[in-house]
Amino acid sequence: MPITIDFFKKYFLTYTSDKVRYEHHTELALDNRDLESFIQKLTININAVSYADQYKKTINSFENLFDCSSFQAEHYFYNNALKVIKDLAIQNMVENRRISKREFLEKIDNKKLLFNEWFVALKGKKQFLAELRKEYFTTLNSSHFERFFLIEIDESNYLRSSLKELLFLISRKWSNLSRRAPIPFCPYVYIHNIPAL
Repeated sequence: MPITIDFFKKYFLTYTSDKVRYEHHTELALDNRDLESFIQKLTININAVSYADQYKKTINSFENLFDCSSFQAEHYFYNNALKVIKDLAIQNMVENRRISKREFLEKIDNKKLLFNEWFVALKGKKQFLAELRKEYFTTLNSSHFERFFLIEIDESNYLRSSLKELLFLISRKWSNLSRRAPIPFCPYVYIHNIPAL
């Protein structure tokens, strides 16, 4: 049985809360042509899998995709997925509501960023920076490879003297320009958002 516009308005778009009647189609300024266009694209499968089964299947998919526990799948990946979908759904332009599977999975898997934020909150910024130094900057000038440093400037608290000090430190610790070195090397530095003089 096809859904009529009146049936759709009455049973899907109208409700009462605290004795006040709400009509979504009126609030959204939708006319009958808009509703008819939507109804033509709407399919309702009364034999579809239950919500609980769909939810369980989604959690299992996250477990398999990210090789994680059901707790992580439910409380981390599923919540991230809902946020990504919500952010896309509120976009006005159709092209802004599209996303590839790869982009979607990348957006919901941001554990490293979350870990860094929680680590700073739990242990403090000083210890977090010490951990970063230990992980990335303990062995210096260990090989003749050229390295790339990408630095983003926060214009709200930018100090030219601090940047100069950082560049000097990078140059001193990550280059070897000695004539006695068999293969001299020095790093490449890219500075993003640096203010004009």
